Amino acid sequence: YQMSPFFQLYAEETTHISGATVGVIFSVLPTSSFLFSPLAGLYIVRVGPPVALWSGLVLLAFSTLMFGMSRSVEGWIFWRAVQGAASAPIYTGTAVMFATTFAAPGEFAKVSAWQESIANVGYAAGPLLGGFLFDWGGFTAPFAVSAVIHLSLTFISFLSLRKRMTVREVRDDKFEPLMDETGTPTDIGDCSEIGEPTETVEAKEMLTTYNLLLLPAVIIIPGFFGALEPVLASHLRRSLGDLCAGTIGMMIVLFAVPSTVLALVVPSLMEKFSGLAVLRVGVAL
Repeated sequence: YQMSPFFQLYAEETTHISGATVGVIFSVLPTSSFLFSPLAGLYIVRVGPPVALWSGLVLLAFSTLMFGMSRSVEGWIFWRAVQGAASAPIYTGTAVMFATTFAAPGEFAKVSAWQESIANVGYAAGPLLGGFLFDWGGFTAPFAVSAVIHLSLTFISFLSLRKRMTVREVRDDKFEPLMDETGTPTDIGDCSEIGEPTETVEAKEMLTTYNLLLLPAVIIIPGFFGALEPVLASHLRRSLGDLCAGTIGMMIVLFAVPSTVLALVVPSLMEKFSGLAVLRVGVAL
């Protein structure tokens, strides 16, 4: 996200590529992450979520720096693909740790809301910081700083997770984790005291016709925002004049502010109405 304010303009000026090629470069990362996610699941089963997270962050830091040092379309495509592969164990490992740690009813939804808000802060800060760093230090600067941040996060997460138990003891000892450290569903036993169902829903049971009809929404919504990344900087400059990358980054921040705030309200709405009702309203909006 940090390259949205400047990459299209820089790439067109230095390599004379088309806007379509810029779009391909942007799309390589999520495509690679999608393809490597199943392998990331197998990797997590073998090494555990913390190790998968650390190795993904280190690889992401290295590939981000190399992307910033590249000056060709081939180099940019290759290192974006590596970034996507590195992101897969990060996203999957984080999701597994959340599911094993925050197992009490309603707790996972609240933590996910906070995660979404924090992620949106990153989405907002990325273009802002990236634009100013590009104006200050050139093309490599935003990616070098991003690599340092990733390595710092690796060190911080290592300190916080190195003594992590395979499961978290819940305060009242009534709840057990939904999955173990490998992501395998656990036997939650007798939950009659808390009124929760005892059966485990497997992934294949979720592949109903009704649930599959929701997939277009899941694809189209992030696709809409992703479509803005390759062209927004050029459009703003054509419409508003010769803006610097930092100013464009500030304007991109506006897209993330409502999502950052509203994400914190979603758990309360889910408790009052239902998760499906909230999803329907969100898709309609």
